[in-house]
Amino acid sequence: MKMRYNSEKRRMEVGYSPDCVEALSSSSAESMDCGEATNERRDRNDDQSYESEFPSLSNSSVAFYAKRRLSIEGLPLPGSTDSTFACLLRLRKIVKLTEQNKITKSVLIENLTYALQVVEKTYIEETKRLRDEDDELSETACSEVPDEVRNWLASTFTRNPSGGRRVAKPRFRSVVNAIRAGIVVERIYRRMSSCTCLILPPNVVLLLKSGLDEWNFNVFEFNEVSADHALKYVGFELLHKYNLISKFQIDNSRLENLLLRLEIGYGKYKNPYHNLIHASDVAQTCHVILTTSKLRDYLTDLDIFAVIYAALIHDFEHTGTTNNFHIQTQTELAMLYNDRNVLENFHVSAVFRITQESEFNIFENMPKEQYQ
Repeated sequence: MKMRYNSEKRRMEVGYSPDCVEALSSSSAESMDCGEATNERRDRNDDQSYESEFPSLSNSSVAFYAKRRLSIEGLPLPGSTDSTFACLLRLRKIVKLTEQNKITKSVLIENLTYALQVVEKTYIEETKRLRDEDDELSETACSEVPDEVRNWLASTFTRNPSGGRRVAKPRFRSVVNAIRAGIVVERIYRRMSSCTCLILPPNVVLLLKSGLDEWNFNVFEFNEVSADHALKYVGFELLHKYNLISKFQIDNSRLENLLLRLEIGYGKYKNPYHNLIHASDVAQTCHVILTTSKLRDYLTDLDIFAVIYAALIHDFEHTGTTNNFHIQTQTELAMLYNDRNVLENFHVSAVFRITQESEFNIFENMPKEQYQ
């Protein structure tokens, strides 16, 4: 209304007659009404296009979310049944508006944050579901697979001779047993394969993702969430993060065995400080220093591996006493290492003695020159 008044005033100032001004104003109002109607039709067309692109959703409650304004208020909570579809429709709408440069930065960030929460929640729930299924079927032994399953697999996945008797469809129990047999085979292969990856619980994944690269990483909270396995998960994640497991062809099952053995060693003397939490903290701190200072850009893969590995093992089986205590009391360790760097020599020697055993030997595929 104010814009229309200003336009009429301007036309009077430049010499238009009152009748002419009224005619022009009416024309402008009609033009504005026409423009608003056009925008409404365009919005309806956009909404219809979403329904045509997702016909299976057009008659469902999910289609409602595609027609909403860009505020995330009213959208389903991340992790709910409708959240994934609602997120999909919203992202497609945002893409179109971004291409037309019709969306503000704040609205874009708000919607992308919501989409990120939906994806993270979906990933956590899916990981948990797969883990639960894996636990339920983990005790199924190969010997428990009945003959009917083997026969069904042979009849289903091999070519039948022409003119042969048609094989009856398997019963539901046979299908279930076949699936279980497949999972058993997959688990056996996973144990044998050097490409096996350690399965991390969802809550552990979240803490590693949000804090591993930060100075304020709460290692005490992480150890509690990981059920006193901070060293295992931090050690594995750091070696994986720098792609060292692949580069040095480290067998994952042996790596997991070694990390668990380190945790046992750090708890040998119930040391309140030099324990697995301390080792995890030092390793994570070394990682932050490497990345924030750009020091990693000047180091080789072998250098980085040595830094992380040294941090993980540096206080293995610490007695809780000082070098001077061992020297003054003439302990066996002091005698063994001739009073020189008693504990430091012991930590390194003890770990490398363990890696001489096959099940802990992560250096098996490392060239001799690099190992030395």
